[in-house]
Amino acid sequence: MAKKIKLAIALAAIALCAVGILTACKPPKTNLELVADTVSTYQTGLWTGNHEAMDIALTVMQEEDVFLTDGLVGTQVARTQLSLRPKQVELLDKTFTYTLTGESGELKGQLTRNRLGVSFTADITGLDGIGAVQSVTIHDGETEYAIELSNRLDGMIDYLAALKIGYETFQPQIDALLGEKAWNREVYIRMIHDAHSPSGGYYWYVSFIASRDDYWAVLMTTDSGQIVSKRMHSPQGEQETSGPTTPQSPTIPQ
Repeated sequence: MAKKIKLAIALAAIALCAVGILTACKPPKTNLELVADTVSTYQTGLWTGNHEAMDIALTVMQEEDVFLTDGLVGTQVARTQLSLRPKQVELLDKTFTYTLTGESGELKGQLTRNRLGVSFTADITGLDGIGAVQSVTIHDGETEYAIELSNRLDGMIDYLAALKIGYETFQPQIDALLGEKAWNREVYIRMIHDAHSPSGGYYWYVSFIASRDDYWAVLMTTDSGQIVSKRMHSPQGEQETSGPTTPQSPTIPQ
């Protein structure tokens, strides 16, 4: 019996040593990886379509269930949403249904008017089951609108590449906080539309947020990651903005 006890203790000691060796061999995370751990919202898909009567967007996000600009990563949920924004006032009183078509299936449902009453949305489930997204057909009870959808991320850099560029843009400030173990920001990454270009013009928006009044943000092209503008905003209201400033340049949201 004593021999069995000694053997068990020896085996436990060997196991602990093995764990210690594996832990010691694991390299520490880079600062970019540490920042990636604090991403609270990121976008992995965007399809858009335009019609003379409405604009359509299909968005795939991983985001906080309730987004708060508090520098913390809250409970995250996967969310796929179809949105419709009428261009004609008379359509605001309509009820819309949709048929979302992929290469191997369809999804159907109804859109709900948002609280402001200027657009309609529907939460989508089962998107992976219909294959590559192709088009959407909207019905308002009287008229049918067939709209082709374009994949805005096809051939573009993804959110991880955008995060890396955002990190490199503010690397001195980020590395300083991480070095002091004082990193207190969540990261928000999504594609935003250039209001000056109705036919397209999407950009990656990456923001490192401590609070509503304390954030560092950068806007970049989706094809190459070229920086269009950046801003550092502090509670004191100080701002630093740089990048091309032309009438066609989008602005960083505040």
